[in-house]
Amino acid sequence: MKKYWTYFKVTFANSFEYRGALFVWVLVELVSLCSSLFIWSGIFRNNSIVGNFQLNDMLVYYLMLPVISSITTVYVT
Repeated sequence: MKKYWTYFKVTFANSFEYRGALFVWVLVELVSLCSSLFIWSGIFRNNSIVGNFQLNDMLVYYLMLPVISSITTVYVT
């Protein structure tokens, strides 16, 4: 039982090792997303259609982009 407790403590400590990097990554993603949405809202303020796209199309695209990116990104160590 002692080896499981030790394993738990080590795994728990490792999960907090990169919390600063995680916080910065989340912050950068949120700022990027908000700025993109703000820019596209400004562009569509004057025109309801740009190209073949409406504001809702662009908002859905930029909201789904981080989700699709996290699914398809491959990290090689």
